Amino acid sequence: MTGFRNHRRTPKALSLVLTFSFFLLLLPATLHASSNTNYLNINAGYIGLLNNAANALRYGLEYRHKALSRWLIRPALGGFIGEHDATYLYAGIRRDFTIGERWLLAPSLDIGSYRPGNGIDLGTELEFRSGVELGYRFDTWRVSFGLFHLSNGGIGDRNPGTNSAVIAMHIPLNGNGVE
Repeated sequence: MTGFRNHRRTPKALSLVLTFSFFLLLLPATLHASSNTNYLNINAGYIGLLNNAANALRYGLEYRHKALSRWLIRPALGGFIGEHDATYLYAGIRRDFTIGERWLLAPSLDIGSYRPGNGIDLGTELEFRSGVELGYRFDTWRVSFGLFHLSNGGIGDRNPGTNSAVIAMHIPLNGNGVE
């Protein structure tokens, strides 16, 4: 069981931020960034924040479909691989909110299959991920910084959970990415 030196629960403040992010998904479409573009998200970061995880770099890919319905929810499919062969494959939803002309806030919720390999043991294979990204729109692509929480939601005997910080580049797959 490499990875954690100390299994601590997520601080309450972070849990509140992630819960607030979920409710942002439910706001009406008046605060949206219209989006007719599919994106490939290439990301890298560190998993194990606040948990003292050793050797916990992670790299991922994600496909984000254009926004659907009047709620402008974006379906997403993705995965990441961490050091020591830990993997997480997931499906989820995103919602983009504009802040000014070029900034975006994007809360997200995912459900997926986690395999610890020789890395961080999170207690179960079924894991939920919630998070929020702050992004900047260039003319044809985006860059963002995200904070995420990965946990089994208490459905397992153990639920250490973990947090990650990620930097991502979003490459438009159709159109020119201008919204």
